[in-house]
Amino acid sequence: MSGQRWMLPPEVPKYPVTISYRDTIVSIGSCFSEHIARHMLAHKWKVCINPFGILYNPVSVCRALQRIATAQLYEVSELVSDGELWHSWDHHGRFSHPDPDEVVRRINIAIERAYGYLKEARWLFVTLGTAYVFQLVSSGAVVTNCHKFPSRYFRRRRLRVSECVDTLSEALQAVRRLNPEVQVLLTISPVRHVRDGLIANTRSKSVLHLAVEEVAERNEGVYYFPAYELLIDVLRDYRFYESDRVHPTREAIEYIWQQIHDHLLDEPTREVYAEVRKIRMALEHRPLYPDTASHRRFIASLLRQMELVERKWGIDFSEEKALYNVHQVDAEGKGGAK
Repeated sequence: MSGQRWMLPPEVPKYPVTISYRDTIVSIGSCFSEHIARHMLAHKWKVCINPFGILYNPVSVCRALQRIATAQLYEVSELVSDGELWHSWDHHGRFSHPDPDEVVRRINIAIERAYGYLKEARWLFVTLGTAYVFQLVSSGAVVTNCHKFPSRYFRRRRLRVSECVDTLSEALQAVRRLNPEVQVLLTISPVRHVRDGLIANTRSKSVLHLAVEEVAERNEGVYYFPAYELLIDVLRDYRFYESDRVHPTREAIEYIWQQIHDHLLDEPTREVYAEVRKIRMALEHRPLYPDTASHRRFIASLLRQMELVERKWGIDFSEEKALYNVHQVDAEGKGGAK
């Protein structure tokens, strides 16, 4: 059995650029994009995550990018009501509210915040989930979320490759007018859209693959990261999926993150990440006996680690340190933590 392989090796491109802790990142797209972006946020990158909520299709993603890049705010006239709540066809349901002014307020706060991030971002992560869209029968406009309106309001179709390429290219042009230096990392979500059926899902993902390839070839500073292939073709096994057999497990997400770590982070950034991760893991520790001297010594040691990393790398742990009463824990771990 010598030399037998139990899995295919990961095939990740060599990128001419890297990600560092100095970089601001905007991440937009499907729920998979949130997994990776939240991991980075938890490990002290400056990240803006899905300011419109989770988005799946290229039209919705690109419309969001264009409105953010141009700081185009929303008005109440752009909302719809189901009789109880007011909604935006462009946004996730978390923005919905009984008061239309509150909906617009929430949306515009998110746009203004995202505009500030995008203006200084070094990286834009875009994760596409499906080429299928729902269009309003009344206008033909693509909606991001149907908000449980009756099915007669919509018709469903699959975008063509050329439509995806055109809409992505237009959005990236708008982004580059705001921030000419931003680098773009395109990914396709490995989450299967089983409500479409497996055959339709495969065709949908194929459209996205062809479109992303063409956009990356046409535009400098646009790269593809094979998150889809890492789960579908390298891991391959249903044990890497949650019980719904659709969404990746934490283990699978960590494997994909490890490939980002190995292929896109430069060496100094890996060193910082290792120190931040060690602190993060310690912060997750839940003591059985928090009032003991040994736990106070543990807190004192952890605070020293945070202060050392803050001084050495400029990483901000003020929020984490606020969890403890810093002034009552001295260097020997005496005193108490409230």
